[in-house]
Amino acid sequence: MRVARSLLLLLVSLLVVSTGTVVAGAATSPRPIGAVDAVADTARPAGLTIKRAKPGLVVTGQRVGFLGTAPKASAGRHAVLQRRVGKRGAWVVVARPKVASNGTIATKAGSTGVGTNSWRLTLKTGRTTLVSPVVTHRVYGWFFLADRDPVQSVRFTEDSVRIGGKSHPKSVRNSYDFWWESEPWAEWNLSYRCVRFEAEIGLTDDSVSDGQVGFVAALDGAQTDFGTKTIGLPTHVSLDTTGRLRLRLTDQYVSGPTGSGQGYFWGAWGSARVLCAGDPG
Repeated sequence: MRVARSLLLLLVSLLVVSTGTVVAGAATSPRPIGAVDAVADTARPAGLTIKRAKPGLVVTGQRVGFLGTAPKASAGRHAVLQRRVGKRGAWVVVARPKVASNGTIATKAGSTGVGTNSWRLTLKTGRTTLVSPVVTHRVYGWFFLADRDPVQSVRFTEDSVRIGGKSHPKSVRNSYDFWWESEPWAEWNLSYRCVRFEAEIGLTDDSVSDGQVGFVAALDGAQTDFGTKTIGLPTHVSLDTTGRLRLRLTDQYVSGPTGSGQGYFWGAWGSARVLCAGDPG
């Protein structure tokens, strides 16, 4: 009898593993938001699916929508939406959507980190837990140039500036009077991980009144001229940086006083930042 019982248990275990449709022995209590879930992601779904509601670039912290389907018999039950950061992160419960009467599921949750987020649905049915396929997408984050070491620079520095009465704590600008260098610049690595550059350009509020500065950005040598600015309100600028290695920012002397003792003016790239799917290096 003992041998027969052991064989029966072994056959049941092999049946569950071979079909791969369920994970047995799931916890009976609901998984609270923020809980780490140890349910294996190798099981195949039995009518449980998930997909993103809308495609598109995702910035860290942005809420992402999902649509799913479940067996109609599970209508009224709560599924569990889980998120994993990176390839080795733990699965964390982020939402508990209810299965609609027609078996559909609609839910949202916030993305996090920079790199990869993976998502799945699980659904407890009796003493088993269904597991959906895994949906994966990149997550992008903003990196301020003021926080990054430039690859090379000439009389350029990071600073907290005010442009048009508004403060920009993390900015870059020319660091000396234009007497010393007519085109100060700095260059940063993007490492092919960034998709957009943005800044608010203008002269700092403590610049002399008659200074004029030209603002030029270059991606791997290809230049974009953002025009000439004087004191006053800033101008928002942006560039598509997809597939680029290096970003160079240049302040060009246009007109105004030069030389020590004759006043100063600073061409500032307020809140200069790049949107990347990983550390740009």
